[in-house]
Amino acid sequence: MKQCILVMFVNSLMSSDYFTLKEFDNFKYIISKGAVVRKVLNQYPNLKAPASTSILTGEFPYCHGIYFDNFDICVRKYREKEYEDIRVPTILDLFKENGNNVSVISWPIMGNSNFKYNFMNIKSTKFHDIVRGILKGSSFYMLKNILKYSNILKVNMQPENDNFSSILAMELLEKRKSNVIFLNFNHLDYARRRYSENSENTIDALKSIDRRVGDFLSWCDNKNILKDLTMFVVSNGGVYDCKNSININYAFLKNDLLSINNRGKIKNYIAYAHCDGGSAFIYLKNPNNANDYGRVKVFLDDFVKKNSNFIKDVYETHGYESFDLNNFSFRLEGKPNCIFDGGVNKVSFVEEINLDTCFLNSKVNRSFSGYSNEYENSSGMFISYGNRVSEGIEIEKCSIVDIAPTIASFMDLRFESSGKVIKGIRK
Repeated sequence: MKQCILVMFVNSLMSSDYFTLKEFDNFKYIISKGAVVRKVLNQYPNLKAPASTSILTGEFPYCHGIYFDNFDICVRKYREKEYEDIRVPTILDLFKENGNNVSVISWPIMGNSNFKYNFMNIKSTKFHDIVRGILKGSSFYMLKNILKYSNILKVNMQPENDNFSSILAMELLEKRKSNVIFLNFNHLDYARRRYSENSENTIDALKSIDRRVGDFLSWCDNKNILKDLTMFVVSNGGVYDCKNSININYAFLKNDLLSINNRGKIKNYIAYAHCDGGSAFIYLKNPNNANDYGRVKVFLDDFVKKNSNFIKDVYETHGYESFDLNNFSFRLEGKPNCIFDGGVNKVSFVEEINLDTCFLNSKVNRSFSGYSNEYENSSGMFISYGNRVSEGIEIEKCSIVDIAPTIASFMDLRFESSGKVIKGIRK
């Protein structure tokens, strides 16, 4: 059988989870028998879509072009990002070009990709979201499995979604339909966002991932696949429990930088903030207007100074090429435990988040990502186990862009990117 590659992207797995994982039987086993990089230095911001794309491309967002999880920017023409929007080659393309059968399961930014087995993540149970997901993925493959496993697949419910993804991956391996599989697990992220970063639900989610790893190992062993399999567990870092929201668009409204109509909708603006967790990205309607630019800069500098307990800093994008933000003029970076809220119907510039409401309402998140890589929770982990993996290797840290060329090396392929092959992992 061909060499098999199984890459499991565990959303919100943090480097600080390392010692917890070592207490679980299956992770303890693959760490002792494989190789682990304890700290994967992420890009800014540490969001799922840009991080997972960096894992595929070996590049940071300013090269690959995927900056956010949420692209619903109300003052700009909105369109979901698709695979074709990734500006640089991916290791998926490299694997396919070299005769491998590539499959992707619930991996972000895979819409309209040309892989035979592409099960798109379905955003919601709304009919149009289900249809959109099927049309953007491998339509027949998705429809067949949605009908086949209708009793298992529960859209946006965990751990049911991850269980479903595991079943699809096992089927693809068993039937020899694919020897390269990239799949995304969201149960841990779901638990951390809804119930806090270290809640009992979070520990249960970590245990669930451990069981899933064990199930894969046992199943592959029974199917005589294990000897040809290399398994990678990769992650993007996690979240912070949030105590305060920074209502930046409300501040713009109160300082005549933004206006709303009678229904509370944005009517006009000089500056508008697109908010994604611990980061806010500032659009100017007329970015080349020196007066508007200067006025907004003065306001933001003063706003950050007055709210320094909640905001780390403000940056001009032209002064930070590594933070190229796709036509944004400024970015605001929050401190841990603080998020930016883009709403305008607020009562103050900074509000305390009611944690009791978060606990009572399971649909309200209490933890968020989108922070700087310098904070502990923003770092991920990289675990390798199986065929061609060195045994008992522990490496302190690597960059997220090093993962793609390292995975490619297990297929004896050279992947050109900003990253480099991590030495010592492969035999």
